[in-house]
Amino acid sequence: MTRPRTPAPAPAEGPPEPARSRVSWGAVIAGTVMALIVWLLIELIMLWLGLGAFDPAVDPRPFEGIGTAAAIGFLVTAAIALFVGGLVTGRFANRVNSTDVLLHGLLTWAVVTLVSVWLAATVLAALLTGALGVVGQGLTLVGEGAATVAPAVAERAEGAIEEQRLLLEDIQQEMEGLWTDPAARREFRVVVTRILRDGDATVDEADRQQLIDVVATNTELSEAEAEDRVDAWIDAYEQGQETLAQAEQELRQAAQTAADALSSAALWAAIGLIVGAVIAMLGARVGAPSSRRETYSA
Repeated sequence: MTRPRTPAPAPAEGPPEPARSRVSWGAVIAGTVMALIVWLLIELIMLWLGLGAFDPAVDPRPFEGIGTAAAIGFLVTAAIALFVGGLVTGRFANRVNSTDVLLHGLLTWAVVTLVSVWLAATVLAALLTGALGVVGQGLTLVGEGAATVAPAVAERAEGAIEEQRLLLEDIQQEMEGLWTDPAARREFRVVVTRILRDGDATVDEADRQQLIDVVATNTELSEAEAEDRVDAWIDAYEQGQETLAQAEQELRQAAQTAADALSSAALWAAIGLIVGAVIAMLGARVGAPSSRRETYSA
């Protein structure tokens, strides 16, 4: 005999539960704060260890490898800080599933990145020029030693250009008073001006011979003396052009090196951001307790 089933009592009606946002901003902020604190703490410890091992009086090349060590230290510090930040976010985020946990870690990474960029551009810059001013000055002096390569080349190029510009004036002063015909002075100036304007590496033989003929015909100098003077002017011109060409080539190489370095830095920065995002999400997933009722597989 089948016993009749008693219907389950209807749930008591009450006010609907208010909708809750799936984003736990409190957890994100907590994770961000923890990541930044851990980052700062590790950076200070690494700075203390690095400066303690720094001895320029003994080491002939104290700055050798400092760039590589700083880059590795930055990556390790960022990875630890983002993992801890994601861990805290995952622990405090509530009523989320496994996918939302990862997204909370990603959001923590985004906030940490934005805050870090802002701090690097404002607060940390002021701190480094103030409290760490002594260290900054020492590093600046070393940096200036490498940074003066391109400016030195540019200065040499400017000097060569200035010498070429003054070459015509020097020639005219040297020939002043030697001309027997004013028209010859104008013809001579036209040829020299054309040579300087064209800026060729070498002087054309036709221009050279024309200058020699003008000087030999319209001054009291002999053919040999005119040829010696013109060749001396041409040598000065071609040496200046050679210096200018070398400086231009070095500037192009420096610009190419800077562009390659900037391109490489941009690529590694992008890779670092992606890795940081993955680490923050992993930390959030590890921090979310599997026993929490609200945490379940999506």
